[in-house]
Amino acid sequence: MTTRELYDALLGIGDLHSVPQLQDDILVWNLYKNAHILAYCRNGDTSISVVSNSLFRGTLYHCHPREEDMLRELYAFGKKGNILVIKKTHLATQLFYRGPAREYPLGDRKNWDFGRKKYDSGQLVYLEQQD
Repeated sequence: MTTRELYDALLGIGDLHSVPQLQDDILVWNLYKNAHILAYCRNGDTSISVVSNSLFRGTLYHCHPREEDMLRELYAFGKKGNILVIKKTHLATQLFYRGPAREYPLGDRKNWDFGRKKYDSGQLVYLEQQD
């Protein structure tokens, strides 16, 4: 699968929050208020990165799903109404929650501080889709 094929397949899905762009064989999706997604698929070599829009923050999350999972993974990021919560420690980052905003515990959401919340062993980064 190529990035172009992935892009075309993604555009065929109905309930996406916004439309990604294809730039030089890289899918660029300005999906969140404070971050965007970069993805590519090149004959088995795959990558999805969530990159902060801030000059100094860099990559918030990075993964290499299997080629056959790329469309499903990107759809989970971009489905209308979904949020992304990333757990960051000094050693690594991992996906903490990705899904409907209405299903995420409201008690946690009301404590958000500019998209970040401290916890005992690091930080949670909350990314909501743009309005």
